[in-house]
Amino acid sequence: MQSDRRVLHEAFGSGWDGTYDHLHDHEEPLLWLADAVRWCWNKGGQWRNALSSVTLDVIDLEG
Repeated sequence: MQSDRRVLHEAFGSGWDGTYDHLHDHEEPLLWLADAVRWCWNKGGQWRNALSSVTLDVIDLEG
Protein backbone atom coordinates (compact mmCIF):
# COMPACT_ATOMS: atom_id res chain seq x y z
CA MET A 1 0.00 0.00 0.00
CA GLN A 2 2.96 2.30 0.50
CA SER A 3 3.70 2.22 -3.24
CA ASP A 4 0.04 3.05 -3.94
CA ARG A 5 0.26 6.11 -1.72
CA ARG A 6 3.46 7.16 -3.46
CA VAL A 7 1.88 6.84 -6.91
CA LEU A 8 -1.21 8.77 -5.84
CA HIS A 9 0.97 11.48 -4.31
CA GLU A 10 3.00 11.75 -7.53
CA ALA A 11 -0.13 11.85 -9.68
CA PHE A 12 -2.30 14.20 -7.63
CA GLY A 13 0.12 16.06 -5.39
CA SER A 14 0.27 16.34 -1.64
CA GLY A 15 -3.06 18.17 -1.47
CA TRP A 16 -5.07 15.16 -2.63
CA ASP A 17 -7.42 14.02 0.10
CA GLY A 18 -9.29 11.29 -1.76
CA THR A 19 -9.75 7.74 -0.62
CA TYR A 20 -9.26 4.35 -2.22
CA ASP A 21 -10.01 0.80 -1.22
CA HIS A 22 -8.09 -2.42 -1.70
CA LEU A 23 -10.66 -4.99 -2.70
CA HIS A 24 -10.26 -8.73 -3.01
CA ASP A 25 -10.05 -9.89 -6.61
CA HIS A 26 -13.53 -11.44 -6.48
CA GLU A 27 -14.99 -8.10 -5.33
CA GLU A 28 -13.74 -6.08 -8.30
CA PRO A 29 -15.60 -6.87 -11.55
CA LEU A 30 -13.09 -4.99 -13.72
CA LEU A 31 -10.45 -7.54 -12.73
CA TRP A 32 -12.58 -10.50 -13.82
CA LEU A 33 -11.95 -9.87 -17.51
CA ALA A 34 -8.21 -9.52 -17.04
CA ASP A 35 -8.16 -12.71 -14.95
CA ALA A 36 -10.12 -14.60 -17.62
CA VAL A 37 -7.77 -13.45 -20.39
CA ARG A 38 -4.72 -14.33 -18.29
CA TRP A 39 -6.15 -17.76 -17.51
CA CYS A 40 -6.81 -18.48 -21.20
CA TRP A 41 -3.34 -17.34 -22.19
CA ASN A 42 -1.62 -19.44 -19.51
CA LYS A 43 -3.77 -22.49 -20.27
CA GLY A 44 -2.64 -22.43 -23.89
CA GLY A 45 -3.92 -24.52 -26.77
CA GLN A 46 -7.52 -23.85 -27.81
CA TRP A 47 -7.94 -21.39 -24.93
CA ARG A 48 -5.07 -19.21 -26.16
CA ASN A 49 -6.37 -19.50 -29.73
CA ALA A 50 -9.76 -18.23 -28.53
CA LEU A 51 -8.05 -14.94 -27.66
CA SER A 52 -7.00 -14.36 -31.28
CA SER A 53 -10.25 -12.50 -31.99
CA VAL A 54 -10.03 -10.32 -28.89
CA THR A 55 -9.08 -6.71 -29.54
CA LEU A 56 -7.65 -4.72 -26.66
CA ASP A 57 -7.31 -0.96 -26.77
CA VAL A 58 -4.99 0.90 -24.43
CA ILE A 59 -6.10 4.40 -23.52
CA ASP A 60 -3.51 6.74 -22.02
CA LEU A 61 -5.24 8.68 -19.23
CA GLU A 62 -2.30 11.02 -18.67
CA GLY A 63 -2.65 14.19 -20.69
